[in-house]
Amino acid sequence: MTVASLSLDAVEYVVVSLETTGLMAGRDRVVELALASVAPGSAPRLEFTSVIDPERVLAGSAVHGLEAADLVGAPSFAALASQLAPALIGRVLVAHNAQHGLRFMFDELGRIGLRRELPHLCSMYLRCMLGGERLSLADACHVERIGLSSERGATGQALAGATLLTRYLERIRKGRMAATFGELVRGQDYVFCRSIANSPIHSGELAEADPQALARPRSRSSIGLAGVGRYQDAVLAALADLDVSESEIDTLGRLRADLALPDEVTQAVHARVFGLMIELVAHDDRLDADERGKLARIHAGLRRLGWAPGE
Repeated sequence: MTVASLSLDAVEYVVVSLETTGLMAGRDRVVELALASVAPGSAPRLEFTSVIDPERVLAGSAVHGLEAADLVGAPSFAALASQLAPALIGRVLVAHNAQHGLRFMFDELGRIGLRRELPHLCSMYLRCMLGGERLSLADACHVERIGLSSERGATGQALAGATLLTRYLERIRKGRMAATFGELVRGQDYVFCRSIANSPIHSGELAEADPQALARPRSRSSIGLAGVGRYQDAVLAALADLDVSESEIDTLGRLRADLALPDEVTQAVHARVFGLMIELVAHDDRLDADERGKLARIHAGLRRLGWAPGE
C-alpha cells in the first residue's frame, strides 16, 4: 500500500549508499553497496555492506578506490538478493541526491525482477525543505557537525547519511512540519515526492537467487584518491537542478583548490558529470531550446571551474 497516509514515525528507513563504475545508470553498474537502517527511537545501524561484481569492466577507480583485484570472487548484485531483502522489505528508502544514486539501485533491482520505483526520500532536498541550501553529503555533515565514519567508501557514507536523516526527521517533528508522508510532500515539486504514492517492497518480491552468496565488505587497503569522490559529489549536488549559480561556482572553485586535485582528475570528474547531465536532459531523445540552454549554462559553469568537455 502507498506510504502517503502513513506517519513519518510509523515506518523504518533504509539509507542507501553506493559506488558505481560511472554515472550512467543502465550502462554503469554498482560496485559497492551499503545499507543503514533508521528506526524511530533507535540509533542508526549498518545492516549490509559488500563490494559487488559489476559484471562488466571496472571503471571509476579514481573515485571509488576499488581495483579489479578487490572484486575477484565478489558476489553479483543478483546473488545477494536474499541478504538484501530483510533490509529493504517494508521500508522507505533514503539517499543523498536520490535522483542520481537511487537510479542505480532501481536499475539493479530491475535486473532481478523488481521493475518499479520504490517510495523514497532525498536527504539533500529535505535540507532545502527545512530552509537550508542544497549541499553534498560531506558538506551537509560538516554543517551539522556530524563526524564522518572511519569506514571507507559506501559504508561510511551510509552511516553518515543515516545520522543526517535522524537530524532532519527530528526537526520536522519538532517543527510540526508534517505528520505523514503525504503532508511532507504536499505542495513540493521535487522529483522524489512522486514516489510517496508507491508502496515499499513486500515479502516475496526479491527472489532468492543464491542463498549461499556471502557479502564481502571493502578491504581496508582499498583507499583510492582522497577527495575525488567528495569533489564529484559536490559537483553533482550543485548541478542537481540542471543549473549552477554564482555562489555554487565559487564554492566548488574553493573546494577544488582545497583538495588540490590533479588537473587530469578534475577533468575526468567534469567529463563524467557533464555526460550524466546530457543523459538526464535528453531522456526523451530530443533537446528543446530550454534544455540546450541548461546544458550550455552547465558547460559554462564547468569551464569556469577550470575545464569543460571539448576544451
